[in-house]
Amino acid sequence: MKKKIKCIVLTTLIVFTFIFPVTANVIDNNANNSTTISSQLSFAAFADTHIGSRYQYPKFEMADYLDRIGDDLVDTTNLLDFALYLGDIVNHNTGQVNGVDLPWYVNQYKNNLKAYHISHINLPFYCVIGNHDVNDYEMNSGDPHNLTKSLIDELSMNNPMYAMMRDGILFLIVPELGYVQWTHPVEYEWIEFMTRVYPDTTTIILCHQAIADTTLNSSSTYRGKQDMDWWNKLFQNNPQIKMWIHGHNHRLDWYVGNKSTGHAHPVQDFGHEMAFSAPYSQMDWRNIHEEDSVVIYNITSTDITTGTWENNGAGGHWVSEYINRWNIQTTYDPNAEDWYSFPMFLQDNETQLTDMKLLSPDITLQLIGTSPMELFYDAHMESPSTHGDEIILGFGDDQSGNVNWINPGMKVHGSTTIVFPEKYPHDLYLHEDGRSGQPYHFFPMGTICTAVPGQTYNFTITARCSSGSGRFNMSVCCSDWGTRSQYSVLPGSENLVFSHQFGNNYETIYGTYTVPKNENAWFLQGKLEFLDSTDYDVSVFSVKRDRNSDTTDDFHLCLSGNWYNASGTLSENEIVNFSIDAKNLSQQDGVMNFTANIDGNHYGMVNLIYREPLLLGRNARFRVNSYSDGIFNLSLTKTITRNSPVKMALWNSRVFERYPLLTEFFARFWMNGLLGKIFNWIFSKELPEFKMLPFSTNSIYNQIKIVADDCSGMKHISDNGNLWFTCNCPDNKERYVEIRFDSITSH
Repeated sequence: MKKKIKCIVLTTLIVFTFIFPVTANVIDNNANNSTTISSQLSFAAFADTHIGSRYQYPKFEMADYLDRIGDDLVDTTNLLDFALYLGDIVNHNTGQVNGVDLPWYVNQYKNNLKAYHISHINLPFYCVIGNHDVNDYEMNSGDPHNLTKSLIDELSMNNPMYAMMRDGILFLIVPELGYVQWTHPVEYEWIEFMTRVYPDTTTIILCHQAIADTTLNSSSTYRGKQDMDWWNKLFQNNPQIKMWIHGHNHRLDWYVGNKSTGHAHPVQDFGHEMAFSAPYSQMDWRNIHEEDSVVIYNITSTDITTGTWENNGAGGHWVSEYINRWNIQTTYDPNAEDWYSFPMFLQDNETQLTDMKLLSPDITLQLIGTSPMELFYDAHMESPSTHGDEIILGFGDDQSGNVNWINPGMKVHGSTTIVFPEKYPHDLYLHEDGRSGQPYHFFPMGTICTAVPGQTYNFTITARCSSGSGRFNMSVCCSDWGTRSQYSVLPGSENLVFSHQFGNNYETIYGTYTVPKNENAWFLQGKLEFLDSTDYDVSVFSVKRDRNSDTTDDFHLCLSGNWYNASGTLSENEIVNFSIDAKNLSQQDGVMNFTANIDGNHYGMVNLIYREPLLLGRNARFRVNSYSDGIFNLSLTKTITRNSPVKMALWNSRVFERYPLLTEFFARFWMNGLLGKIFNWIFSKELPEFKMLPFSTNSIYNQIKIVADDCSGMKHISDNGNLWFTCNCPDNKERYVEIRFDSITSH
């Protein structure tokens, strides 16, 4: 009888949480509420939260009040334009993103990024992919890049790399795409393009990695960018780049100068004064600083300042730490045009997919010429190793010690075999970055490229043999997407590309490989066999598409069934613009399909620019059915968040607010088994919340209204004046939503 009474009491407690949820400020769709007008651009930056590390590394100090800090950013601090993560958001585990398949014995709330933090920040929230956010070998070693895709699903992003213009300030988001200390070739191409197009606009780069010898702890090969020759040249040629904000090093620091410190590397001259900022990490190894603090940056036309907001459970407040002021002229202008953009890099005949999440009546599509793109991550093998077993970037570990890095290049002690790309099982010290193949139909990541069906690739190797005679073979094949395992081989795809004998002097050899015409062709992979007992020196390992010119020729893009054509030659960074109707951006299912036909170098860049007014969607993808007289008619086609709506209702309840540890502990056990099934059946109609967040704090968004077919549409305003709009996500059928932009004119 006592057990039954306890069960009834606990059940009543849980049901009570759904009857009395914590509610945000909801305002009438027709009310004329106004947001606060700001005289500066302000944003908050988190770094290295490592959600999930509290059970993986219990000795480290972790932020205990990220949820309260998130609430503070929209209610208590100064009015913010956006918030961002600077990487290492989670810790190599997809379950830490949305709570799906977390171990039963861990706190299901604080180890769930979406519940613990993202859901509390109702303003534009961006992230920089860090080295701990790229691969998940623990839950899905077969397709480890699913971690990055899961993060993108829970935010408003389309791709890991993107840009935004805010009040006359250009922000470039530079993620980790393969290896933390080196930069992916597509990032080189994109950054040079963006800085060339906006040479007079104050530019801030947001990156996970530091620039070597600037902020504290940036001098080691693991902590600072090692391709400094490229970055230094970029800074020298672009005086508009004023600031670099980063995470990764778990040290709080601020450095202003026109040169690097020279602490561990030769001094680099940046050509102009720059600021380098490393804000608080929310995971602290050595009890160095408060974890429950966040840096808030403020930009005006005459300075850039920082301040610190803290909430350690006793209420949020400003503290007198990390207060910096840099007197610098910027292009800050609250009347400038605001926009958001993201690129797609496409090979000829390649398809890439992303979800429709952004809504704007003013969209431009750009087709852009590129140079012949390097498709192997570090063709000259210039990147040093950071761990003992990781000898050469892009190649599988040589456990026998037969491969050495010779700065640049590699020395191979034959006979031995190495493979590409690197593929590791779950091991803390072996898989920190994206050292595997390319995600399927997705933005370029990893250390080797997509294998496009039916297309030909050129391989170039420069090498010599110290003994004067060394045999060498190389075979190439594709992994098989049909197996969903990167360790697979597509049947019939393996071919011998090289069979050669190297002599004393360096020589360059060329070979080709053609991918089978099979839609399950995933990414290129291969095996290098150094057959003789002698030493080989290899200085180049390059992969590019076959080409008949060095330019992007006859660039034809099929975007979700609509063709956009740039006939003739596009030189590097040359642009052809198209105005896009939002209803032509996606397929019926709300997926944006980019498929390219490109002659010449068989490579090109696509850039989509969304201008204000702009709403950023979260938790579901959609299709635009029509746009007329300032009214969008949308169909929410699929819920893409995997966060449990039932648990979110629990986390948003007054009971959880008052008794968080007890409620979470109880729910962890009670919501499993038979009782859990009954409970989930009772609340099976509970749906995730679709959110649309205004791109800026501009007062034009006060006029927007949202209407959903189930009457769930609501308009919210925080105590700080941030607006957002919500309705229910779709269940087993599409949700029809009307977004009214009546009388809005872009500022």
